[in-house]
Amino acid sequence: LATSTTGSFTDVQPAPGTVYRVVEFIPSTARIWNEQLLNAIRIDTPHPPKHARNLFHLATVMYNAWAAYDSAAIGYLHHERISPLPGDVAAARSEAISYAAYRLLKERFVSGPSTTAINNALDAEMASLGYDTNVTTTAGSTPAALGNRIAATVISWGLNDGSNEPGGYTDP
Repeated sequence: LATSTTGSFTDVQPAPGTVYRVVEFIPSTARIWNEQLLNAIRIDTPHPPKHARNLFHLATVMYNAWAAYDSAAIGYLHHERISPLPGDVAAARSEAISYAAYRLLKERFVSGPSTTAINNALDAEMASLGYDTNVTTTAGSTPAALGNRIAATVISWGLNDGSNEPGGYTDP
């Protein structure tokens, strides 16, 4: 297969025989869950401080899940290191990140005008990744249990971070 450097994707009429090389893009697990949160924000009631906090907490759970499989990284709120490392660290990280992100987002979108649509999208994402949403255990060494523990840590921490989440984020 020959490629041409003379063509452009913006050419209205590319030269006959021009071949374009298509590079497949597979988003990272973190990107997938960031997109889920951004989509939820788009259809939820506008509340910039709440959504900024959700973005921060999502990044926090994902980093903590990533860090658990690294020998030098230190988690931000959850300080757990998996040892020995599994045979497929990338797959374990992806699973732990997914469970942590899923549990956090399910907790944060329990009410609102688009709760059903948001939660259906979160469930569908987990299914598309091949993960069982019924796995809720925090006990054990599986990536799912780790992700659930991390989410529980961040959710608990968030209840005492001064945001007044239980009171609907109203001023004290």
